[in-house]
Amino acid sequence: GCTGKVKTNQRRDAMAPMPKLWASHELYPPPEPADLRQLLDQVLTAQRDAGGRVILRRAIDPPERERLRDRERTIIPWLAKAGHRDLQPIFLAMFLGFAQRSESEDESAIKAMQYSHALGSQPAWAVKRACDRFATGSVTAEELGEKRALARAYSPSTAHIAIIARKLWEPLQRENVRIRAALAGAPPARIPTDEEHAASAERVEGMLADVRKHMAVKHLEDAERDARRREERAAATMKRDL
Repeated sequence: GCTGKVKTNQRRDAMAPMPKLWASHELYPPPEPADLRQLLDQVLTAQRDAGGRVILRRAIDPPERERLRDRERTIIPWLAKAGHRDLQPIFLAMFLGFAQRSESEDESAIKAMQYSHALGSQPAWAVKRACDRFATGSVTAEELGEKRALARAYSPSTAHIAIIARKLWEPLQRENVRIRAALAGAPPARIPTDEEHAASAERVEGMLADVRKHMAVKHLEDAERDARRREERAAATMKRDL
């Protein structure tokens, strides 16, 4: 009997790790600096070159590039996928605040594991904040796209948690995409000078003159060829008549 109890406790310990105490700075990513947002708005366009790179409105100078790289290095850890063992205690803690319909501890642990696998592609901090909102009853049906009122007596589905969590980390993802587009962007096309415009126009005019000359020669050759053919047909007709 004691051996079975030990095995059960070992299995429960493996499935339900100790909950982590989250600090506020671990739940709220640093907001996007206003000047970097303005910089990205200034340099990014909707146009792309033949290689698929975004064409920039202007070149990014070295200090700006370094600031964008620093911000990218700040964002990337916040977009990391959560580990299953990081998520399980979050769900177990959330389940305690809801009616579980007589679920045993083992059943709750298995359910937490299932939730962890379903939401493993989400950052842990976003899942934690989403679960906290459900636990406090602050999530509305409108946020989830539901028309009926939420059944707040029971824990939310993985789909509903994913919706709320995604709204938290997707702005970071969009910012990161914009930063990468700017860092890898194609430099803007250089505006030709008046001298280059004049030289280009002269080259184009020379090409057009060559084309006109070629067309005139070809027209003359075609006319001469048509004349010879008419003469040959006329000679052949006269020979038959004779």
